[in-house]
Amino acid sequence: MSKGNVKVTVILPVRNGAKYIRDAIDSVLNQTFDEFELMVLDDESTDETVAVVDSYDDERIHLISMREVRRQSSGEQVQQVQQVQQVQQRDEFRLARLLNYGMTLGTGKYIARMDADDVCKPDRFEKQFSFLEQHPDVTFCGVFGYVLGTGRLLTSPVEHEDIRASLLFYNVILHSGVFIRRDDWCRHKFAYPTEYPHAEDYGLWVEMIEKVRFHILPEPLVYYRMHDGQVSNHNRGIQFAAGTKLQAQILTRLGIEFTEEELQVHTHCRSLVGNWRLRKWCDKVLTRNLEVGVYDQGSLERIVNPLMTLPESR
Repeated sequence: MSKGNVKVTVILPVRNGAKYIRDAIDSVLNQTFDEFELMVLDDESTDETVAVVDSYDDERIHLISMREVRRQSSGEQVQQVQQVQQVQQRDEFRLARLLNYGMTLGTGKYIARMDADDVCKPDRFEKQFSFLEQHPDVTFCGVFGYVLGTGRLLTSPVEHEDIRASLLFYNVILHSGVFIRRDDWCRHKFAYPTEYPHAEDYGLWVEMIEKVRFHILPEPLVYYRMHDGQVSNHNRGIQFAAGTKLQAQILTRLGIEFTEEELQVHTHCRSLVGNWRLRKWCDKVLTRNLEVGVYDQGSLERIVNPLMTLPESR
């Protein structure tokens, strides 16, 4: 395929993902929409990841060795190399900086994210591409998903203001199901933040949604794999601390004063549904927003009301 025919650049970072990456790549290659390029960013894998990727004979696949990128120190890639070399400084910042490098690659009108342990439905790209082509005011398109092996449905609000209100409480977006308009990404100089290790996607969504429009297709177009080797499983404590830091900053933007206990209630809201402390806190959030209007009140109520409802009465 010539570069002029590339409509979507798929960014797939991987480190020691040999066990599942073939499933991921096959699901990309089997898309009903084929005007894409697949950028596989190998982050110095020590297993058979590179061999698996090299076994494909498909011109749409581009394997980028981050080891080789880090060795380069001249020409047009100087700035990119310097950026990527920083990855080694702190391991918990590694993914954010790797993704930021990956987002500079390719030529597609849209950037799609894919993880090495997840699987796409065959019509994922076609449906997301079609939606964004028909809605030029929307920059970000996500999807629902299934958990592999369980069939559990992963849903989220679908409209912009509802998604925005949800991000006040938790990350509702399936990272490996994201489509982003490249021109808007570059124009706003978006980047995965390094100050929220292992919650860099959450931090990015919170920043982006204040500047561009989001939409989630209410269709499960990605299969999300849960397994012991996931980065999030190995770094759950770091991830939770980063998410707590981010949520505290969002609450501060709302202009609401909170105690340490209230922040704990906020960050544990999904496990405290219907609890009197959570109902009291949600009332405080709703009242404050009514005063300052940071969020659409109807959207915030749609997100908060299920948290306040006792499970047996839902």
